Amino acid sequence: MKKKLIAILLTVTALPVSAHAATFGIFGDNTAAAASLVTGQGHSASVLGGLNAGSLTGLNVLWVLNGNNGGQTAALVGNADVAAFVNAGGVLLYHDRNVTNAANGLNLVGGGSISFTRNLSTSIDIENAVNPLIVGPGGTITNATLDGGNFSNHGFAAIGSLPGGATAILNDGTPGNIVDFYYSFGGGKVYYSTIPFDFYAGGGSAFNNVYGPNVIAQVAGLGGNGVPEPAAWAMMIAGFGMAGAAMRRRQKVSVTFA
Repeated sequence: MKKKLIAILLTVTALPVSAHAATFGIFGDNTAAAASLVTGQGHSASVLGGLNAGSLTGLNVLWVLNGNNGGQTAALVGNADVAAFVNAGGVLLYHDRNVTNAANGLNLVGGGSISFTRNLSTSIDIENAVNPLIVGPGGTITNATLDGGNFSNHGFAAIGSLPGGATAILNDGTPGNIVDFYYSFGGGKVYYSTIPFDFYAGGGSAFNNVYGPNVIAQVAGLGGNGVPEPAAWAMMIAGFGMAGAAMRRRQKVSVTFA
């Protein structure tokens, strides 16, 4: 009986929980190229027509690409459904060309205190070597990998203004001028970048070939280990029930002598 109980528990704990592949919803500009990059990394992706609660259901990562140099992504501004999605454990990945008013004008989820500066630059350096962004499936990013280009980044956030516990990864060549960072909001994460990735997605540059796969791996990993599928939950419940029944049967076998 003891061996059978152990076998039941091993079966239950070995159930898959979809820890590796993530489901991305992609919204904004050059979404087809971004979706192709996501699926090429073994994840699933869908292009979204809107950002409401229904379209966000079932996603692990919401990737918004803002291709507007003159303003923020209108559908994201003050969006309570996106805030609820992140608060519940989702990840918002936002690549922003505009940068200006990304906190207050955009009402970036949990980022109202962040001080942003729009400044077109051709330099990107490593602030902190955080993997898999720096060393990931696309290769290794050095201080030279993302330099040049057609303006590598469109500005920065002052490191001192980032939310508590935020992780700063890339800067604009000046330490503390943060180009890529992420922070927690409720049960989820917000990853923000001033790299105009809508421009680079689908091309042959290091942004698409190295940074793209690496940032996808980074945000996919921020979502935790995933949630078991309904069938897996059913098997787990049944398994624990069988284990409990086996333990009760063992308890009933005991005999008391006068």
